[in-house]
Amino acid sequence: LKKYYDYLIEIKVRKDNPAHFIKLRDAKQTAVQLQDLWTEKELKTLLEPRKERYAILAKRNQIILSLFVHQAVLVKEITQILLEDIDLDKAEIYIRETGMTNSRTLSLKAEQILLFYHYLQEDRPQLERTKQPYFILNKLGSPTTSDDINYLLSTYQKQYEKRLTSVKIRQSVITNLLSQGHNLRAVQL
Repeated sequence: LKKYYDYLIEIKVRKDNPAHFIKLRDAKQTAVQLQDLWTEKELKTLLEPRKERYAILAKRNQIILSLFVHQAVLVKEITQILLEDIDLDKAEIYIRETGMTNSRTLSLKAEQILLFYHYLQEDRPQLERTKQPYFILNKLGSPTTSDDINYLLSTYQKQYEKRLTSVKIRQSVITNLLSQGHNLRAVQL
């Protein structure tokens, strides 16, 4: 629309561009480079357990990476997950709205259910020093921050040549789903 109205101004049909101030929430300034995206096989390598500096954070870190790879969530969405947002009986997780995404309820994969359960029953109680409503806690028992998650991703980056960010993982997951023939509307939701 913006380009069309710019064209109308250029050919002197209009004097203004009413679409000039429209800004879409998910508009990207740069195109996605397909060669930089991760294949499904490469994403699966992120889910393999590794030796962690703090053993108590091993399951938590696996959960964070599984949320990136299986649900294509963003860092901010992970930091906002509350205990009440997890429903292991229905195998669902509620993701809260952010400035870039809408709220939604997503299905958990089978391997995530057991991982979440063990984290909730064993590790999280050891991490929690004061009562916290947040699902993902850091080693001090506070809610995990975006910086904590970005640092975690940076520790994985050393093992890979391709750039590893939460957005790159999200783009890769979405591209892989679409290339497998999944319905565009379902992937979008």
